[in-house]
Amino acid sequence: MAFPKTYRTNAGWALSIGAILALFSNLRNEQRAVISLAIIGALGFLWSAWEHEWIRWNRKSILKVTAILGFFFLIAWFVWPLKLVPAPPAVAIFADCTYTDLPVSIPPRSTIHLVSLNRKFMLSRDWGLYDFTNSTDTQAKWPSKQQIRLNKPKTKKEIFFFNASQIGYKCDISNHSQLNVFDVAIPMRFWFGNKGGEENAIKYTPILSPLDAGSHFVFYIVNDCPLNVAGVLPDTVTIAVAGEAARRSVRLNLPHRSPTSQQLRSYLLLFNG
Repeated sequence: MAFPKTYRTNAGWALSIGAILALFSNLRNEQRAVISLAIIGALGFLWSAWEHEWIRWNRKSILKVTAILGFFFLIAWFVWPLKLVPAPPAVAIFADCTYTDLPVSIPPRSTIHLVSLNRKFMLSRDWGLYDFTNSTDTQAKWPSKQQIRLNKPKTKKEIFFFNASQIGYKCDISNHSQLNVFDVAIPMRFWFGNKGGEENAIKYTPILSPLDAGSHFVFYIVNDCPLNVAGVLPDTVTIAVAGEAARRSVRLNLPHRSPTSQQLRSYLLLFNG
């Protein structure tokens, strides 16, 4: 007994429609699945078209066959899975700047990093850190007792400002992510004396490197100018990541202690004799 024609054509339509539906489902995420379903769908459509005698072994059917194959090629092209580029790992940089008393203790065979607030110097060079190394086997102080004696105040006014100058800022920059970074640039702004406004801001960028995942980098901000100094931390910093051609700009996270915790307002004075 011959298999009924209706069943044969329905089988072809079922294969073709089922393949089309599958192409627009989750199976489209696999390239091999897209190719296989496109082939199955095209064969099912051709089979049903043959059974309906829409196509035959003649030249007139070439255009119809081409149209059917082209239709499934277009579907496969439309649903072809795109090559997804994974998002770069997130980086979280945290800054905690707090008052600290001077002088700073330096452990044996170690180095501290400083931002020395000197307007003349900062106008000539707008980036970097000054390193002070203790190359001895005993603990050292910065500034040293000799430097403090040289700056010993004489008048009551000088004594007041000298006491204020014994306070600096200790900035602890930490990397709370799983990515090693380097050349962390922190674009800060400073105002000397009573001149405010952006037109009077002195821009200076400490650069920290490296800052590996889970590590800390500490530097100190001290005043080396006979003027009051106010400074502010930026909202974002730029970093370099190995293997990435362009620098990234990431948020600089600050402790949520108060609305003004971002501002650094210090009255730190050093006298030269």
